[in-house]
Amino acid sequence: MIVAKFGGSSLSSAEKIKNACSVMLKDKRRRVMVVSAPGKRFDGDDKVTDLLINVAQRSCPLSLHSVLMRFWQIISDLGLNTEVFENIKNDLLARLALRLKLTADRFLDLIITSGEDITAKLAAAYFISQGVSAAYINPAECGLILSDKNKKIKFCPSSYKRLSSISALDKIVVFPGFFGANKNGEIIAFDRGGSDITGAILAASLNACLYENYTDVNGVYAACPMTVNSPIAVPQITYQEMECLARGGFNVLHQDALAPLARKQIPLIIKNAAGFGNETLVTKYRDVSKCPIAGIAGKILRRKGVLTVAGEGLPSDASVRAAAALKTANIHYSLLTRDKISLTIHVPPTHVSTAVNILYKCFFL
Repeated sequence: MIVAKFGGSSLSSAEKIKNACSVMLKDKRRRVMVVSAPGKRFDGDDKVTDLLINVAQRSCPLSLHSVLMRFWQIISDLGLNTEVFENIKNDLLARLALRLKLTADRFLDLIITSGEDITAKLAAAYFISQGVSAAYINPAECGLILSDKNKKIKFCPSSYKRLSSISALDKIVVFPGFFGANKNGEIIAFDRGGSDITGAILAASLNACLYENYTDVNGVYAACPMTVNSPIAVPQITYQEMECLARGGFNVLHQDALAPLARKQIPLIIKNAAGFGNETLVTKYRDVSKCPIAGIAGKILRRKGVLTVAGEGLPSDASVRAAAALKTANIHYSLLTRDKISLTIHVPPTHVSTAVNILYKCFFL
């Protein structure tokens, strides 16, 4: 069985949803489809989740109208009937009516996760309209249990057994990402990008042979293409390397999606939903002889620039080489620490992009 997760950019319009459904049908092993809420269609467009945050936090009628019109357009372009729109509109309005009955956190989660929930229902309805056997599954009802003790979202391991029952369904399962429920049945959302985690949890629960993560980029690169000009593509990377880089600032995959996969050693492929470009395979091991370092990430955290150099084959002199390169470029660093596969360096926040470029040239060119 293959679990396939589609990001918001891969589901931003009816045509993108049709393409995602077509991808599912190209391999009979693809049995579980995890969906995000529709993302941006073009520069300057709004993500549905951002609109829903405005609806929840600011009671913004314009944002609510935009959400409803966005889904109306998708429903119309998918060729679904108007009853589908009425159902999702009534569901969203029913959620909004609970504002005074829930805590602020639970109300926010209930509203912002409706984007994924609606998208899953529409994808399932589209499959069925095309004569494909499919079913929408609600995460809260099928046993994806989360806790939020001390504001920290944690997955309850007992959910693995509950979710495994999905494998008995002889049809394509469409599962909304980004949320589960607590033991009281209240909706709890993961962090942004949490649909990656949902897909990983399902892959582990179902002992999938593969977890595919479809996005709008061509796999993983050794550095952010918006920071470094034409960085090399990374065809294979380990779970540990990917987690280090995700925590260090790579946005292609949520950092917490790696642990469930590593636990069951389920391979992950990150690829472009458009069907072209490079792709990256994530596994437990890789050959580091030709490329000892997997990548270099940079981010600003608490007003500090943080650089991460990650690689299972990290050279013994990596710290010395990094320090020398930064010193030559007159970039001050205040901390340089190393563990088995990664190097962490603190630099001034205004120098993050420059420092990433310097380290990329140091280790890759």
